[in-house]
Amino acid sequence: MMETPETTKWYVAIVHTNSEHTTAQLLEEKGIEAYVPQQPIVRIRKSGRKVKAVKTVIPGVVFVKCTETLRKTVVVYLPTVSRFMMDGTAKERRVAVVPEHQIEILRFMVGQSDVAVDIESRQFVVGRKVRVVRGALKGLEGIVREVKSGMNELIVQLDMIGCAKLSIESANLEPVDD
Repeated sequence: MMETPETTKWYVAIVHTNSEHTTAQLLEEKGIEAYVPQQPIVRIRKSGRKVKAVKTVIPGVVFVKCTETLRKTVVVYLPTVSRFMMDGTAKERRVAVVPEHQIEILRFMVGQSDVAVDIESRQFVVGRKVRVVRGALKGLEGIVREVKSGMNELIVQLDMIGCAKLSIESANLEPVDD
């Protein structure tokens, strides 16, 4: 019986703090394709001077394209890789695989965008009760009315008057369990 060669897939390596670039270089040296989404940015120092820098879009993550067999050896041989991201339920855990087309879309967005690309891991759904966790409105609770690209329209019921609404970033909200 003839063996078929393993296919390569994109895996998500979780790496030590600030070692994304080093990890990607080490992988490339071993002949393994790696991708760290990075964007050039301009930072303004306290002195007012502008400095060009590179921002890692997803800190602590390196996308690794390899076979399953090779992926298993990466953690053993690279001290900067902590583990690989897992997917599924508690009963059926498996290594997370990112489809090729999603990597291509991410590369396009990061490479072509004139503004910083931010990854928002939390997703809020319309009708969800939330609480503001930072800023001047910290502690305010309301209902998500609409969700648009990382911004949520938050509705707060005001008895006898109606509703107040405002747009707020997802990063400033947490779900409220009833």
